[in-house]
Amino acid sequence: MHNKHTYFLLREFNTADMKSHRKKSHHSKIRPKELQKYMEDRVDKLRELYQEHSPNTTFEMVMPAGETDGRKAMRVEKVIGEDVSPFDLPDFDKQMPKIEDYHIEEEVNVDKFGLPKRD
Repeated sequence: MHNKHTYFLLREFNTADMKSHRKKSHHSKIRPKELQKYMEDRVDKLRELYQEHSPNTTFEMVMPAGETDGRKAMRVEKVIGEDVSPFDLPDFDKQMPKIEDYHIEEEVNVDKFGLPKRD
């Protein structure tokens, strides 16, 4: 049951009125087609570089220290050779698509004075 103290707290901390006055906006970020194409090409190139430079690996079963029960063995991945990230390649910037190759124009609405309009 509520008493006068709980009614006071409920009235003081009532946020329903504040929320009803807020303007709800459901804006989604829309990118220009050229920028979207640039980002997709960049992801595709990175995927290709990761497939080229993936190291050879093997799996070994390793027992924890002091254990004799083989059911407690853990499967551990061992890297054979050198693990190279595509980001560490010396010609990484040359291999990636350049933003300059994509013609990106941003449309700006201007008023009669040539100033950008605020939405």
